Amino acid sequence: MAAVLYLLGVARIHVVLNNKHDRVFNAAALAGTGALLTNPHVYVFIDGLIGGQNWARWAMHTLMALGLWQLRCAITEAVSQGSGRRDRFGAAPMYLTVGLQTALFVMIQGRAPTTTNFVDTFNAQAAGAGFYSMVIVYIAWVCAEIATACYRFVPKMRGVFRVGFSMVFVGSALGIAAAAVMLCDSLSHVVPVLATMNFHTTPLYVVIQLIPIVFCGIGLTLPVLAGRVQKARNVRWEAETHAVIAALRTRVLSKVGSERTLGTTTSTTTKDSLHRMIVEIWDAELASPDGHALTAEERTYLLDVERRLNPATANGTP
Repeated sequence: MAAVLYLLGVARIHVVLNNKHDRVFNAAALAGTGALLTNPHVYVFIDGLIGGQNWARWAMHTLMALGLWQLRCAITEAVSQGSGRRDRFGAAPMYLTVGLQTALFVMIQGRAPTTTNFVDTFNAQAAGAGFYSMVIVYIAWVCAEIATACYRFVPKMRGVFRVGFSMVFVGSALGIAAAAVMLCDSLSHVVPVLATMNFHTTPLYVVIQLIPIVFCGIGLTLPVLAGRVQKARNVRWEAETHAVIAALRTRVLSKVGSERTLGTTTSTTTKDSLHRMIVEIWDAELASPDGHALTAEERTYLLDVERRLNPATANGTP
């Protein structure tokens, strides 16, 4: 599980480099580190460093809670962007979960020595079952929040964003089901009727946890990859178009004089340069003796370029 979460984090590194901050990266890093503590060797080593009283289990749950909060905020903000909706709870659910699970953890009797089988050792106690169940209930709540946001806003999306966040919706729904199974397992020591649900040591338990993560991870990665591909296409189109427009500008200005040019700056981008050259070409067209410095095909081409550069304002006239 840790490997899957860290892989999601790696896929978001370029977003961090561009924006200096990314909630999905934070979520993957925090939850991945928490999942890393499920490895018995890592757990024993870390717990030995921090007192040997199973505080590593508390750290695991706390990291999961913090990571899930980052994920919840990232997704709800992304799908509801521009809707004007305000967060109803703020960060209160996260603080409440961390606070309550800390109190329950402290109440657990006989937390020393370190044990990698925490559930079977301590969940027979009410405090132990409550501590373990707290983060599971929190997982279910986060998944429900994400699923609700996706259900409300995904129908308004198009293309790869709709596909990606639809996968996030499915992953969140599966996460709620997984949390229900995990909760039954957590309570199986104190609720006899749930004894048959005690299977956290089996591979199936890990698979149930992984499936929602995979769906959400792929769903969050698809829009990012699509954005990178589209950005690369735009850069290539701008470079190719710039070469064509520059040649056209040189030819047209040769008819009316090169003094009819606009000033340039060293910081001009390719897109700004295209805008400037197009304005100069239209100006040269109007100033030409016969008013026909451009062919009909060239005029059509210029108008098409303008529409792509300014899809919201182009009106089809120079």
